[in-house]
Amino acid sequence: MIESIPAQHPGEHERLLAVKKSILSGEQYAASAFVESGNLIHQYRIEAGDKVVYFFGSPHVNDVGNGVFNEITEAFEEVQPQRVMVEGMHALHNRERVLDHLEHMTREEAQALGEPMYTLKLGAEHVALGEDVDFESPEPKLSDELNYLEDLGFEREDIFKYYYYRDIDQYFRTHIQRTHESLVEYLAPYIEHFKTDSGWDEMECARYLDNMDANINLTENRYASLVDPIPWPDKNWTLTNDIASKSSRFRDEYILERITKALERQDRIFVVYGSGHAVVLEPALRALMEDLQS
Repeated sequence: MIESIPAQHPGEHERLLAVKKSILSGEQYAASAFVESGNLIHQYRIEAGDKVVYFFGSPHVNDVGNGVFNEITEAFEEVQPQRVMVEGMHALHNRERVLDHLEHMTREEAQALGEPMYTLKLGAEHVALGEDVDFESPEPKLSDELNYLEDLGFEREDIFKYYYYRDIDQYFRTHIQRTHESLVEYLAPYIEHFKTDSGWDEMECARYLDNMDANINLTENRYASLVDPIPWPDKNWTLTNDIASKSSRFRDEYILERITKALERQDRIFVVYGSGHAVVLEPALRALMEDLQS
């Protein structure tokens, strides 16, 4: 099993709550220098004594040979991490299975699956050389996230719609030729995952799905806008945008929690997430590392 990280000690909760307040809001992100710059990558290295957090904020890429992969490789080799943290990879609990899968994968094949898989491939290559590298995808449990959104007062059907639209947006980004049949095939495992992990009644989910499926438009990707968590100036803000914003904040706070716990056990942490996460988490991570030095 991939090494777990112990629970917080007394007093840590209050310090972490204070650090979380430094996470940028969506409004602050929209007005940030990063957005003004038009850059696609936001990376930084923060040190506190022997502790290092290197955050590589990346665009989401899966075209083999993209220059982003070279930059990730350079950053990885600079850090020589003991723990690698990547976005959206939920099945990392079985270390041996992960390593076996990556051993039989080329770097090019990993690139075709995106920057998280490529980063894991780099880590697996170092494990094969005898180095100790742990893997983690600091994503909260779907059930915890859904409970959080319900506690905020959102209706289940609207929550379901957000996740459904988010998966459709992914389909648009990965499929040039689009048909209703291929969309249904693409969405099927995501829907099953949602049903299983949410614990919601299957008939309830089926009813929500029927209500939405008839309105799907494959000629234009309006779904990217509908699941965008950032309140851009003059943006038409919808209920699914509001849910996206709250979901994104929940995830960012969880990422920060996991980095905090990782630093208790290991000195060199390498994080590869979307550049937006890198930007909004930077002030909080700098506050965290300053706290470690005090």
